[in-house]
Amino acid sequence: MYNIKFIEKKLKEENNFRLEHTLSVKNAAVELAKTYNEDKNKTEIAALLHDYAKPYNTKKLFEIINKNLGSEEFFINKAIGWVLREYSKTNRAAVETFVEKTNLSRLSKREASKYL
Repeated sequence: MYNIKFIEKKLKEENNFRLEHTLSVKNAAVELAKTYNEDKNKTEIAALLHDYAKPYNTKKLFEIINKNLGSEEFFINKAIGWVLREYSKTNRAAVETFVEKTNLSRLSKREASKYL
């Protein structure tokens, strides 16, 4: 199980320009998880990480994703796709190339390719 407090601490240290938004998203996602009887911990992780890569440059973003390739965790693969989809709004060519050349999970690839 991932330590939510650790993730929140890292967000505060590294990524605080969107911290208020991210924490609001987490709170809303947790309420939805309760309503739909979904895993609270996984929901919190996905919500906390949904914008994590916004301040990073392309190289750093792809390094972080590459470190998480091969995960069997649904929400990790979903988050990889989400962040690539969001990044494709500002750097479509880089995301297209990365998706073509990287062995992403089917879920990550589907989510990443939504706007390509």
